[in-house]
Amino acid sequence: MTQMPMIAGGVGIASQSGALAIYLLPYMASRGVGCSFAVTVGNEAMITAIDVMGLLLEDEKTKVVAAYLEQISDPAQFLAVAARAREVGKPLVVFKAGRGEASARVAAAHTGSLVGDDNVIDAACQQFGVIRVDNIEDLVATAGILEAYGVLPGTRMGVVTGSGAMCALVAEKAEAVGLELPTPSEATVQGLHDAGLPAFSTVNNPMDTTGYISVDPTIMTKANQCFIDDPNYDFIVVNGTWPVSQAMVEMSRPTQSELLRQLTSSPKPVISMSFLPVEVNDFGRQYAAEHGYPHSSDSFDRGIPAVARSAWWGKRTAELKNDDVLPPAPSIAKPVGAESWSEIQTGDFLRSHGVSYVPSAIVGSAEEAVSEAAAMGYPVVLKIVSEDIAHKTEVGGVRLMLRNAEAVAEAYDFIRTSVAELAPEARIQGVAVSPMRPAGTELLVGVVRDPQWGLILAVGFGGVMVELLKDSALRHLPVGPQEIRRMLESLKGIDLLTGFRGGQATDLDVLTQEIFKISQVAVGLGDDLEELEINPLRVAGDQIEALDALIRWKA
Repeated sequence: MTQMPMIAGGVGIASQSGALAIYLLPYMASRGVGCSFAVTVGNEAMITAIDVMGLLLEDEKTKVVAAYLEQISDPAQFLAVAARAREVGKPLVVFKAGRGEASARVAAAHTGSLVGDDNVIDAACQQFGVIRVDNIEDLVATAGILEAYGVLPGTRMGVVTGSGAMCALVAEKAEAVGLELPTPSEATVQGLHDAGLPAFSTVNNPMDTTGYISVDPTIMTKANQCFIDDPNYDFIVVNGTWPVSQAMVEMSRPTQSELLRQLTSSPKPVISMSFLPVEVNDFGRQYAAEHGYPHSSDSFDRGIPAVARSAWWGKRTAELKNDDVLPPAPSIAKPVGAESWSEIQTGDFLRSHGVSYVPSAIVGSAEEAVSEAAAMGYPVVLKIVSEDIAHKTEVGGVRLMLRNAEAVAEAYDFIRTSVAELAPEARIQGVAVSPMRPAGTELLVGVVRDPQWGLILAVGFGGVMVELLKDSALRHLPVGPQEIRRMLESLKGIDLLTGFRGGQATDLDVLTQEIFKISQVAVGLGDDLEELEINPLRVAGDQIEALDALIRWKA
């Protein structure tokens, strides 16, 4: 029987599929990625893949743990393994199959549309420092980079190639994965021309050494060195791969020793990548082993995202290590009769626990509505109050900007008539009268209970925009203010909160504290809470106030 090709190395494999390893191990070898142990668990009758991940973290030969998972049956154990990985400094790279699986959760509020099974797993990986990839190829490429070069110290990448096409591909890929491509320093530009780069060459990053390398092959390694010496870069990517034949070795002889020195002895990581996918053969494996060549990524297309993940892991683990320790949330007992709360009672409850909430009053007639509106001051808002109606606008249950008594009386009658027609079975507690607040940015802040993972916090842009834009961030509770601020900063529409086109800027620390108070209420309610949603949370500069809320309790 032909022996399966393998390279000894520092990548430990944990797989829920036995058959996958038959294909995975030779693929790793074909990409020059070495394996410490590979453990498959099949149906997990006795041991789980998460068990194996934990064991691999304690193995001194294993530097990186790469896992193929079809399910995460024990989220608490998964997160404990992630915490241990950060503690021992060994990255976890996970390919979790099944991104298309549908959530079994049915939620009455908008939050449920954001929190699906796969989104929850994505949030867990991002929050707790697990690198998640979308396929086996990226699993191997990322593990190979991490095993060979360790965690990269930053996102500022310098790139030296011999092709303009390579430069274009790398620049596009780098932008897509969040890597920076700083401009070379003046010293680097001068150093390149002093090294012999012709005057017609333009020094950029990525750097194209042009066809001049056919005249002077050493211009490539000279360019590498100029970029290595440039303080603008955290790491350098160079074009290269393991040789596939003796002829290829002879072709690269003029720069061989200098390139090897750069790859293995530079003060910052220097990473070799091929332009297009290249399969490593027996000659290349033997040559690399004999001469001490480090891993070379099989292509820019796989390698650039892999180095971005490495840099992310270093940044993320540092953030988690430096974040303040979060004290336990104060326990909050579920009030008697909370199952039948009106929106007004929900607001009173949240206000009593420190959440900024707009004042409201429930009325049962047009006359009462006019009286309350006069006491609050115009303009006002009228909204139907019913525990059975989550989306009030869909049944004509909201009227805005009511500026006088006649408008209030007309709006009251309209709301009662419309709701009676469109939601005849709904239980109605009355109509709420509230002050009409000036325009601001609307956010959604919601918490929903995942059957496996527990309480999940969602923050996004509110009103109807939450379902239209789906611009949101998720975290597992409890979560501290520092991480909540990162949630806000990750939103695509963050400029709306920071003074876009002359708008009123919001102090994100003030907003963070308001969201933190909401999250702490949810955590404090513990197992009694099924869902809590504030939509919208009105943000106008540093004036932050909840305008509507919903609480559903666990049955």
